[in-house]
Amino acid sequence: MNKMHGFALIGAFVLIAIGFIYVSSSRDLTSLESVLFQVFGIASGLAGSYVVGRETTKKAALELVKPHARSAYRRLLSLYSGLSRLVQEIQSSNSRFSENQTALDVLDKIRAIAVELIYTSNDALEDWRDILPEELEKLKEIAMRQQKSGEIYGGQ
Repeated sequence: MNKMHGFALIGAFVLIAIGFIYVSSSRDLTSLESVLFQVFGIASGLAGSYVVGRETTKKAALELVKPHARSAYRRLLSLYSGLSRLVQEIQSSNSRFSENQTALDVLDKIRAIAVELIYTSNDALEDWRDILPEELEKLKEIAMRQQKSGEIYGGQ
């Protein structure tokens, strides 16, 4: 349900209240009629208030999270870039240590750890995109440009 459904339910409450007032001013209501008017009125009013309140709270929460999401997303991109540069440096170092198998083994282990951290960073970036996709689209475009230019390492 969205906010409009909530307003429709509140509108139904107003109409029920008006109907209750009109009918009760023209004649005496039976106990059943009185209870039914009150139950339907209260139910639609509460449901409408709940829906509008939930949607308003959701919007307020997103507005509160936006500035923090942007800065956290930028930090994640920075970490991602740093890890990518580390992996690229390890790959370029492999040729310098081609004679030393122990050094190559250590570099491979460090590279594997860095690649795993890159994947974890990817997941964290996706989590933020799930929360605020529109807000982070611009930052995603920047990251894509950096990846294409080779600043961010995305594979193994």
